[in-house]
Amino acid sequence: ILLLVGYRTALVSYSLPVVLIFLAGIRFSTGKIDHDILIYLLPLFLARAWGSQLAVRSERFAAPRLDILALFLGFFFLSSGVIKAASGWLDWDYSATASWLDFYRTNYGAETALSGFLSGVPAFMLELLDWATVLLECSILPLLLFKRTTALAVLLCLFFNVAVIFLFGIDFAELFPVYLALLPFALHTVKELRTTGVAGLA
Repeated sequence: ILLLVGYRTALVSYSLPVVLIFLAGIRFSTGKIDHDILIYLLPLFLARAWGSQLAVRSERFAAPRLDILALFLGFFFLSSGVIKAASGWLDWDYSATASWLDFYRTNYGAETALSGFLSGVPAFMLELLDWATVLLECSILPLLLFKRTTALAVLLCLFFNVAVIFLFGIDFAELFPVYLALLPFALHTVKELRTTGVAGLA
């Protein structure tokens, strides 16, 4: 509520992520860890913008840059890709995509349009999806390191999560606000590079 009306936005922006992460630690201590850690950090990174206009108490304060949030996103995907590569996703004798499709169909009743289509494709094409998944997740961080490819990386993340939703029925909606925060930043970076003609790290 304080963040919504713009009162003590500095205090709320710094304390809200701490409270959310603490509560998430309690929730995840009894089961599977979800994918929403980045959304807990989002108020901290957006604090640079809010609190200066349409606020009950207007104030400006230092906040981490959005390119740091982009690096968090890159490591988020890299950790997932490395774990997949180390756990058999690149084994041509086994399709992790097919295995997870069966798992979600059997245990959660997740029958989607894409899962029904993929159930009839040759096994080697499903293995190609395994490889594509690992390569995409491991490529996000390198792409985010360079200003010219930052927007491409964010769009790939968005495409990947939408594909997972339609394929497995796994809800990644909690990551979409992060993409909405990063995409304007990434597009502005590309526009700035075209204007100045300068290349470099994000």
